[in-house]
Amino acid sequence: MTHRSEEGFKFRPIRGRLIVQAIEDPDIQNGIVILDRQKDLPQIGVVKSVGSGFINDRGEEEPLPFSPGDKIYFHKYAGQSFDLDGEKYLIVDEEKVLGICEER
Repeated sequence: MTHRSEEGFKFRPIRGRLIVQAIEDPDIQNGIVILDRQKDLPQIGVVKSVGSGFINDRGEEEPLPFSPGDKIYFHKYAGQSFDLDGEKYLIVDEEKVLGICEER
């Protein structure tokens, strides 16, 4: 299996991990200030790079169901943050992703 990244992206996650860039300020969504009790809602981000996959019960590597550019919902406190070329990103484990946003 090989990893998949947006063109020109310089960081490659391993195995079942994704590189995600959050797309909304967690305190302000659509111009509305989010109350403290709502701050634990899932966060939305854009997948920048996808690891090669995870090892299943048979010991085989399976690809992740994500592609660069996908908009995903993930747990608010999921992942490890880091900076790359002045931009903030998260390394998120595949199991922390709640879903993929489908365009209508």
